[in-house]
Amino acid sequence: MAIIFSYLDFENVLAARVVNTEWNKLITGFSQAGIVGVENKPCHIIDTRGWVISKEIDFKKLKLEDLTPTTIPSFTFYCLMGCVRNLPQEYWPYLQKASVHTINLRDNQIGAHGAVEFAHALQGTHVHTVNLGINEIGARGAIAFAKHLQGTCVHTVHLIYNQIGDQGVEGFAKHLQGTCVHTVYLGENEIGAQGIEAFTKHLQGTQVHTVDLDTNEIGIQGAEGFARLLQGTNVQKINLSGNQIGAQGAEALAKQLQGTRVHTVDLSWNRIGDQGAEALAKHLQGTRVHTVNLSWNQIGGQGAIEFAKHLQGAQAHTVNLRSNQIGAQGAEGFARLLQGTNVHTVELSENQIGPDVQRLLVEQYPHIKWGF
Repeated sequence: MAIIFSYLDFENVLAARVVNTEWNKLITGFSQAGIVGVENKPCHIIDTRGWVISKEIDFKKLKLEDLTPTTIPSFTFYCLMGCVRNLPQEYWPYLQKASVHTINLRDNQIGAHGAVEFAHALQGTHVHTVNLGINEIGARGAIAFAKHLQGTCVHTVHLIYNQIGDQGVEGFAKHLQGTCVHTVYLGENEIGAQGIEAFTKHLQGTQVHTVDLDTNEIGIQGAEGFARLLQGTNVQKINLSGNQIGAQGAEALAKQLQGTRVHTVDLSWNRIGDQGAEALAKHLQGTRVHTVNLSWNQIGGQGAIEFAKHLQGAQAHTVNLRSNQIGAQGAEGFARLLQGTNVHTVELSENQIGPDVQRLLVEQYPHIKWGF
């Protein structure tokens, strides 16, 4: 019977537990119904992971705000919650036997001390994704938080807008060695060229494959150094959107991608222009890059055409050119030059391309999925 119950979903579990007291005990781990409080942990012989609610539970919503660690239903806390937002600190010590896997504490003003306390609480839990964005953690907090990720299941960390800076991002990366972390979001953290190079040096030997550095201050030098130091790392996806890279930085970065594992590059909002788009495409030859985002980059019709010319022989299959200045004529020339490339998905919305040309591209190049 225990095996059968383990295959039930949330709704069927709730229905089954009211059949009789024995079923209730087997399902909830409690000998009686209505047990409350985090001190009352269920004793299970059943795998309850399939019962977790898919919906995010927000503790700042009206009904949940009135609950406390002594009044929350025990079965709900330990067995049904998977993704939670704004989890009050008094619940953190009881996460070890809970089914919670994702915790969003964005904009909770926990500060550096709170970040460390939270990391301590993650030991021995099932939590794999944490969001600590907008929490005034600073360099010291980011470093201390990373130190305590050793031995946890955490693989995805969001730390946007925390004033981490160059020193903090270097220290943070140092302590990723030996952790499960593979995805880091470090947008809007006042990280410059020196900081990003120091950060990237410490990615050697880590599991990190996705790095999001949206809206920092990396610039031309930082972009080149970042890409150069990716050699030998596991990094596959990079986001350098809004980093003042420009045409020169885009070319310098692309040159250094040879021999890396990078397959997805986001360079949106970098004022790359026609020259940068062409230079970037030239250096995609021989890389693993298959997805490129060049949206909001002041690329005109001629720039799009030159970009497409150099995709012959490259692995690129997905291109985002949204919100540039390509126009109808540029779009037609761009599409024509995609013949013989691997491109199958193109985003061209907000490029002054009228409905007639949109229809023409869809009809003439049906193998491509167009976004207008």
